[in-house]
Amino acid sequence: MKAFAEVELRYWRQGLIILLFTFLPFLVMLALRLLYRTDFWFWVKKQTMTLLIERDIRRKRASRTDINKYEKRCPPTRYPLKDWNDSFYFQGSSKDQVGPHFITRLGFRSGRVEGWVFLVLPQYGVLVFNSQTLIQKSKDEISTDPLQFECIEPYKRWRLKFDGRCKGKNGEIKVAFDVEYQTINSTFNFDVDVSSQGIATAMASHTWGSKYFEELKTSHQTHYQQFGIIEGKIQVEQEKEFQIRVFGMRDHSFGMRDWGYLHRWVSLFTPLYKNPEDTIPTGFLSAHWIDHPLMKNLKSGYLWTKEQGFQKIINANTIRNLAFQEEEKPPSTFSFKIQLENSTWMDGTCNIEQVVDLEMDKKNIII
Repeated sequence: MKAFAEVELRYWRQGLIILLFTFLPFLVMLALRLLYRTDFWFWVKKQTMTLLIERDIRRKRASRTDINKYEKRCPPTRYPLKDWNDSFYFQGSSKDQVGPHFITRLGFRSGRVEGWVFLVLPQYGVLVFNSQTLIQKSKDEISTDPLQFECIEPYKRWRLKFDGRCKGKNGEIKVAFDVEYQTINSTFNFDVDVSSQGIATAMASHTWGSKYFEELKTSHQTHYQQFGIIEGKIQVEQEKEFQIRVFGMRDHSFGMRDWGYLHRWVSLFTPLYKNPEDTIPTGFLSAHWIDHPLMKNLKSGYLWTKEQGFQKIINANTIRNLAFQEEEKPPSTFSFKIQLENSTWMDGTCNIEQVVDLEMDKKNIII
């Protein structure tokens, strides 16, 4: 029996050797094909980066201590001042095409302040204030002449004031507003709340190297958003006073930002209503399609609803699919399709009613 077992084992070994040499060329060819396939390495890079990003998110969440530290000016601590941008945005829109619609921004740069006011009002149409040479009142205040933002209660209430001249369809007119923003939901911080899959997918399409990761590190920007309501009054000349009540978002962004460095950035902010006759939204969509030199075709953002809270966007159609080509002006309409983290898809169509062309860092910013 022992001799028989030894003979059987020898035949098994010989058979395995014959099989190995028979199929070895095919195995080698398969391995080489995998190594040279772009999608294989894309998958490896995507999975690797997803793990690294999720580890970084866990570390950042564990290190957050002072919840109120961002609700004020955030000057640079280690980056060159000339490349820094500390911006505060407030936006609100009504269901009526003629308005009122409301957008304002203060952006603190090296030695200067950028300010926007963009209004759409019944009878007056589009009113725009845009300056890149405002002077801040103090290093700590979010305030200039003629535009001031004041944090009344961190992450809850802000007061927004403006007293200046806006360009309209009939020339410049005097406009003043005094409104209050009140938060409806909690904060969505793009540093720790965004989908790691979207960032990893955008990074995996690039050639990696020490220079690439160093540029990523130095171009990082923190920003967070909240959905809320803006209420108050807008005075146009001495003719008309508008009481506004619009729903929208606020955003605080700070870090490295060169508008001229970006190729294309499409952002969609919109309140969501269950029924056409509803006056109070039940949710809010913040969706972003970004073509960045370091992150091409990045899709990011979230859907917030009262019932489910935040749902991260993990996938969407591309900017090119949105019909945003290389033309100077956006399309009059575009459709979008978004996948949420619960694997559901949502789609919609956006009709562009008003276009305002602003120049920032020799780059057109279209609202």
